[in-house]
Amino acid sequence: AGLPWTTLRVDHRADLRPQAPQPPTTTCVPEPKIQDLTRRQPFWRGGLRARGIFASASFRLVGRADDKPFEFEQLSEGEKQLLAVVGALQLTNRPDNLVLLDEPDTHLNPLWSWDYPSMLTEALDVEQQRRSTVLMATHTPIMISGMTSDQVLLAHQPSDGAPAFTRPRRHPRGQGIANLLCSSEFFGLPSSLDKETQKLLDERLAISVKRELTEEDRERLKELNTQLEIFLSPGISERDPDLVAFLRQRHPKA
Repeated sequence: AGLPWTTLRVDHRADLRPQAPQPPTTTCVPEPKIQDLTRRQPFWRGGLRARGIFASASFRLVGRADDKPFEFEQLSEGEKQLLAVVGALQLTNRPDNLVLLDEPDTHLNPLWSWDYPSMLTEALDVEQQRRSTVLMATHTPIMISGMTSDQVLLAHQPSDGAPAFTRPRRHPRGQGIANLLCSSEFFGLPSSLDKETQKLLDERLAISVKRELTEEDRERLKELNTQLEIFLSPGISERDPDLVAFLRQRHPKA
């Protein structure tokens, strides 16, 4: 109470792309209720600061690990971007919202990308979740790995130059990151493995399909098996067809 910004409300539409700070659009509204401030406190401060609004505001963040305060400027770009988006959602008191996000995962680590859709959902109350829409562009399979086909639009660029959007035939949910990467319907990578390891697998496969093996072939297969056993750890996805073939030949009784 008594703070000057309590008589202001930022327009609920905001461009969160990195850019030079712009003067915010404000209107006079009644002073917010103390319950609202308490409930939204973890986010409204960061949201305002990250968006370049009220740049003179002074506050410090406290980490969960050691409870030591630190300055907002010490955050990484990914942390700032995440705080800006989630903070902006927490700031809005509108029941229906349209949120447009262009590759918000650019500066996020894999764990945060995996949890990002849940973070957006949890930033809205039940009524806002029911009436709001989030449209997000991404090139990361992690971001869509938990979604159903009706939540995803695939962008295509046909030869005539007119962009097109289609629903996937299969649900991304449950397929796993490796399958999404290698699926021609989604990202179309030739393999979920690195190039060098895949090259070894390809060479081994080419030798294995020969009807008759020379002594040189047998020696090379031994070398390839040794190298592949070093690089292919037990935790690797066995959905890779070449890897499955390798493991079956290597351990026929398994």
